[in-house]
Amino acid sequence: MNEFEKEKKYGSDKIALLGFFVLAVLTAYIITALKSAVTLTDPIELGYTGLSVSMPNGNGWKSEQQWNYEQNTFVLRSFFALSSTRLDGEAKCRYLLAAENTSADSKLQQKAYDLGGNIEETGQSLTDQLAIDWVHIKKQPDQFDTFFGTTLLPNNRRLNIEVRLTGETELAEETFKLLAENIKFQDNQFLNAGSQIIREIKDSGISSFLPDQSRRDFFVIKDAKNRPVGFTTDVLINSPPDEPLNIQAAGFLYTRGRYPEEQASFFQCSNKLDEFSCKRQSTKSGSEITMNKTGTMTVKTSGRYPKEMNYQPGASAIPDVFLEFVLSRFIDSYHEKIIVDIIKDDGKINPALLSRIEEKNDNAYALKLDFIGGQNFSELIYLDNQKKILKRLLNIQTSSGKTTEPLSRSIIFTFERSTAENLLKQFPERANYISQKNKMLDPNNF
Repeated sequence: MNEFEKEKKYGSDKIALLGFFVLAVLTAYIITALKSAVTLTDPIELGYTGLSVSMPNGNGWKSEQQWNYEQNTFVLRSFFALSSTRLDGEAKCRYLLAAENTSADSKLQQKAYDLGGNIEETGQSLTDQLAIDWVHIKKQPDQFDTFFGTTLLPNNRRLNIEVRLTGETELAEETFKLLAENIKFQDNQFLNAGSQIIREIKDSGISSFLPDQSRRDFFVIKDAKNRPVGFTTDVLINSPPDEPLNIQAAGFLYTRGRYPEEQASFFQCSNKLDEFSCKRQSTKSGSEITMNKTGTMTVKTSGRYPKEMNYQPGASAIPDVFLEFVLSRFIDSYHEKIIVDIIKDDGKINPALLSRIEEKNDNAYALKLDFIGGQNFSELIYLDNQKKILKRLLNIQTSSGKTTEPLSRSIIFTFERSTAENLLKQFPERANYISQKNKMLDPNNF
């Protein structure tokens, strides 16, 4: 290499070194500016829960701006990135619908264990409504800092907040404390009213709703063009009270067409509903739920990614199989609106707002069920004079995938009361489930 080439290479190295220095200074400047400029969104409300949260947004942060439902939890996130090529941090709030009944200290210790980090500091942030216990967790060699806080809310709800940033302790702490200070919460009277209704059902006992000791229902499912596309059939039996789980129920759902589906479930519980078990099998997966007398609900799922999760449903929770009893009690009450947590046979908990509506028709009662938190579906339910369901209109909002049309259209299915004879004519290929009650009640089929 001649002298000219050596000088040229030396000059290029100096330029590259200078570039790295400028980039480092610029990055430090940006971070320093961001530390003094953490801005929050307007309060983002989780409908009918009494909770609203302001998330970091702008100056490197980008908020999702809406709560999303994820397996018995509502989640709200913001992401932090200094460039478009990497993610440098995250802030999130998680509203748990059925949190396990463990202490805040246990939650904080468990979080540190899950992250594989060391606890650097603990503390408590106080707002007008909440006391949030928190912990600072640091992990080497990743150099990320996590500030995690938790607080227990009424009815076994829990709020967790978390801020995680890479190598920026002060910014992570400032963001976490600002987020915690701006959380607003007000106890939910609709949820309290729902808890009262559920408590009355349990105190009366499930058998009080079964004067004939058993019942069987049939519903035909119709699409928006009034074409029959499937059916459901359910049976509910009150067995002798000397059996520990003397209430038994079974259900079968069948749809045909382009995406056929079959789903069968077997359910049994005590008369006071203080313990129950449920097995469910569908075309694609299965699940098993058990609730013990301590109130712990264990959900085991099968399929491609089997899981086992524990929950502690609150006083407003009730299995979906008894929804009609909730409607009946609600009609007889003075409440205009209540919130109940509907436990589905796959272990999902769907909080829903139940309200009275005015409808000019021949039916005795009309109610509306709105599923909370952007779950994008609702129901209109019509009942007769005996408070038995005549018809359910399920309205599902679907996304077009376009940012300008987040909810572009509705899909409506009607569940209309029918008879075994009518279903046998329309769906002869499933005559065994329509005509044989004992087949449905045999747990060995699962």
